[in-house]
Amino acid sequence: MAAFASTFIGALLTHTGVMVISYTLHLILARNAGVSEYGVYAYLYSWVSVCALLGVFGFDLAQKKYVPTYFESCDWPRLRGLLFVSIVIPIVISIVLSAGLSYVFRDVLAVTESLRSVSLYAVALVPLVVWVRILQSQLVAFKRPVLAQVPEGIVQQGLMVILMACGSFYALFHVTAKNIFISLIGLTAVVGLLATIYVFKKVYPAELNGRHSSLSHYKMWLSVAIPSAGMSVTALLLKQTDTLMLGAMQGTRESGIYVVASKVAALVSVPLTVANIIIVPYISSYYYSEDRYRLQKYLTRSMRISGAVAVCAGLFVWVLGGSVLRLFGDEFAAGLPALKILVLGNIADVLVGSVGFILMVTGHQWYAFKVLFLMVLLNVLLNYLLIEKLGMHGAALSTAFVTVMWNLILLFAVYTKVNVNPAIFRLTRM
Repeated sequence: MAAFASTFIGALLTHTGVMVISYTLHLILARNAGVSEYGVYAYLYSWVSVCALLGVFGFDLAQKKYVPTYFESCDWPRLRGLLFVSIVIPIVISIVLSAGLSYVFRDVLAVTESLRSVSLYAVALVPLVVWVRILQSQLVAFKRPVLAQVPEGIVQQGLMVILMACGSFYALFHVTAKNIFISLIGLTAVVGLLATIYVFKKVYPAELNGRHSSLSHYKMWLSVAIPSAGMSVTALLLKQTDTLMLGAMQGTRESGIYVVASKVAALVSVPLTVANIIIVPYISSYYYSEDRYRLQKYLTRSMRISGAVAVCAGLFVWVLGGSVLRLFGDEFAAGLPALKILVLGNIADVLVGSVGFILMVTGHQWYAFKVLFLMVLLNVLLNYLLIEKLGMHGAALSTAFVTVMWNLILLFAVYTKVNVNPAIFRLTRM
């Protein structure tokens, strides 16, 4: 457990650094672009996030699950084949998705001409984001979870902070949604290139050089990747449905305020995010070796650590949320009620534990996908009903309620199907 604690602290500190850079970036963007332009950027980037996660196509989890196995057994042909497929397929899918999203904004959605023109730059970002995230998942698979957060979280966003701050301070250019996306395209391409060079030179085992690639396990890879992709996208839709529907129903200005509130509330989920990065290989190892005692012990201690940190973060955000929102601009303080609602939902998410990851790694990914898909439909319905009456606060209520619901359902599934309890509270069999 000491090993987990030290790794958790290292990953948490790194992720905290990433969050500081991310919030600094959004602070600069919001204050200099204004609510309306920032709202356009936030709305379009929500679409980029959905398409990028779908583009990864679940190969992030497939790599985390099978790369350690192939590496430890010195199965170099299959390892090389998996790494190759995990880059090529997602890149191809992301290009197709970019073309489809471009068509939707051009010919399907009734949006303003300015939003339509900016969307062309947003969709071009999708394949680049997928490229970087696949490389990051390879770093996690080779047990470098701290380093995996560097390319996108620190390097790209750090350079964006410098670029946007200099552009605004020295009046080099206007901070508009269009210029933000142009900057992101260039910086993401640079980060992707640097990350590729590093992974090939420093991470890939030397034994892969000169080896042929074996695709004999492709069905097994896809059996993990496809449901994982479905579950990842549905999980993201659970988090992005509110932003997308709020932007469509109330306009990008209100969605911009809501996005800032949502990002501040997301501080509560950081400990669970960090824990998920670390524990997936261990869950797989203990489960398939049928060592339920060690699996339960590992989950209990790791979730208690992340839960304690999350509660502290929740209290901080609850008390100082209004002041934090005003840092982005006085208009963003209107999102305080939504912020507090989302904090409650995120705390419940952390206290229940890594239920989704556990079901995916232990072979129950289809069940988890079905539950999340139904929850997405419920979230769409509730958002439609509540946004019309309560605006952004209705979106927050819907998202928090559905978050609690799907976590409790999946917790029951983990307890009955996997025979472990990932929550920080005890469960008693009836």
